[in-house]
Amino acid sequence: MFRPPELEGDCMFLRASGQMHERMKMSACPDRRTPLRRNLDSAARRTIVRRGQLRRTDVAWFDEFFDEHYLDYWAQILPPERTAREVRFIVEQIAPPEGGAVLDLCCGQARHAVELAKLGYRVTGLDLNEFLLDRAREAAAEAGVDLTLVQGDMREIPFDGQFDAVVNLFTAFGYFEDNAQNQRVLDGVARSLKPGGTFLLDQSNLLRAVCEYQPRVWHKYEDGTMLIENRIFDPHTLRFTTHATYIKPDGGRAERTNAIRCYTCPELRHMLEAAGLGIIAVFGDFDARELSHESKRLIVLSQRG
Repeated sequence: MFRPPELEGDCMFLRASGQMHERMKMSACPDRRTPLRRNLDSAARRTIVRRGQLRRTDVAWFDEFFDEHYLDYWAQILPPERTAREVRFIVEQIAPPEGGAVLDLCCGQARHAVELAKLGYRVTGLDLNEFLLDRAREAAAEAGVDLTLVQGDMREIPFDGQFDAVVNLFTAFGYFEDNAQNQRVLDGVARSLKPGGTFLLDQSNLLRAVCEYQPRVWHKYEDGTMLIENRIFDPHTLRFTTHATYIKPDGGRAERTNAIRCYTCPELRHMLEAAGLGIIAVFGDFDARELSHESKRLIVLSQRG
């Protein structure tokens, strides 16, 4: 499914296609948040700000967030070399048997799934977003690999004991406001694994994200598009809500919102164990470094008993 904008990287800069683009810190600007902005709520609902008004709908944010704007942005800062490095690490950790069955949960445009399939694994990708699944089909066809792509909700994983390994990558966990719904995802992961199967969960490291929290940041695309993000961190729920405004060089604009519940390592341990998954290892990045408060990632490897 979703790849939300990541809460990672240097405080002032963002690497894009080998170049450093300034992330313009707006701390010198006066706080212009209205009460509506201060109360941007509900990870389960999309919130759109237009001309100073907040409009709420019953459409979940992830139903509309992942579109061409999302792909255009991340394509510029996710070079193939990064994906290859991540996949090498993933395979080393999940250690599926040769030709084993792997589920990429919330596979998105199949950035990792295609590379895993190239290595000979039987890869299934599950995602809710039809737009991203279409891009996944195109990527698989271009690479000449077979992927089984399934449209579905990650809370309702339709598999039982079929996979040697499951991966959930790029902060594609914590979408739901209710912790019980997020727990349902892990319960489904455990159910979909064969006995002894492994699960690798990758998300932004909450501790670093909080330390580097900035309520307003700008990113500039190479084509001149500006992405302006207004962010809210709720310390009571540990949720990051981001309202993104894309402004094209021709003046065209689009607005999107996402809301992610980031979990700490002890919280994930408790949830995984409740699902019947025992933790094997914890890492701070795809180079297998030890987790610390400065780590960009929180990567947890667990196993079904």
